[in-house]
Amino acid sequence: MYFREDTIDDLMRSVYDALLERGKSNCATKGSTTELLGCNLVLNNPRARISRSESRGKIFSCLGELLWYLSGTGDVSFIKHYISKYEKCAEDNGVINGAYGPRIFHMHDKHDQLKNILELLKERSTTRRAVIQLFDASDIQVNYKDVPCTLTLQFTVRENRLDLYTMMRSNDAYLGLPHDIFCFTMLQEIVASSLGCDLGKYHHFVVSLHLYDKHIEKVKNMQNEGYMATHDLMEPMPEENFISIRNTILECENKIRTLQDIDLDNVQLEDYWKDILRLLQIYTALDNKDLRTAITTARKLNNTQYSIFTDSRIKDFTSGQRQDIKTDRVKPLPI
Repeated sequence: MYFREDTIDDLMRSVYDALLERGKSNCATKGSTTELLGCNLVLNNPRARISRSESRGKIFSCLGELLWYLSGTGDVSFIKHYISKYEKCAEDNGVINGAYGPRIFHMHDKHDQLKNILELLKERSTTRRAVIQLFDASDIQVNYKDVPCTLTLQFTVRENRLDLYTMMRSNDAYLGLPHDIFCFTMLQEIVASSLGCDLGKYHHFVVSLHLYDKHIEKVKNMQNEGYMATHDLMEPMPEENFISIRNTILECENKIRTLQDIDLDNVQLEDYWKDILRLLQIYTALDNKDLRTAITTARKLNNTQYSIFTDSRIKDFTSGQRQDIKTDRVKPLPI
């Protein structure tokens, strides 16, 4: 089945309509599902990766998962700060077998696949070998709690436009699909900006695209929500070599997550990346009931379109936990 839309909201709406109308029942390992087999999803504008609908606007968890990928670690202590459900996926050693980060940056403890495909595309832009492998033969030799749903990521450059083709064996359309599209289109733009290419289309192939029965009513409610304007929330990524700034971004994220002092104003990064880190700083501040830091940080965002998420989160916090906050007499944001 083929789906092609300009924005993530339009794409998700089309996918959910098809699953609800034409999906077939299947009893999977983790529960009963409604499933479509052999789906091809195309996002014409990969920057329209953030949902504006009330229930799907999960930019904080999406960014947390992206930075977890970019860290190259499979340690559950990192990702559980942003998505607590990942704790169920960890093995006894605290590592998630199916984590993408270690596979992207040190597959088999030696292959930096992102670096390799960047070098390959710089050397020969028309190559058909720029593939990142995520699923490995060893994943089915042991009964791991988690194995990769994604098989490969293939990057192509034609007429100076970089497209990404993602191949997936399985995709949870409710919990996984919005996050996967966000993270993979960000990786697509990282590669495009590092190469100096224009951003092309995003292609997402899935063998089993499904909804678990427990999520069907939530999806039906989503379909009844209104949708807002479709212009991009995220600005174009700065054209620069991501490899050269990766460690700085990760060091900042670690300080934010572990509650160390950090002054993002003086970090040598473009405003694009500073804003992403500020969003994580707002999330972490509210998670630690520090409203003052959240409000102060929100006022420093260069991309004011992020305010639809920060204002909403601050409003939810202030309405739900007024008795236990560190306001320090700071005037709340107008929301």
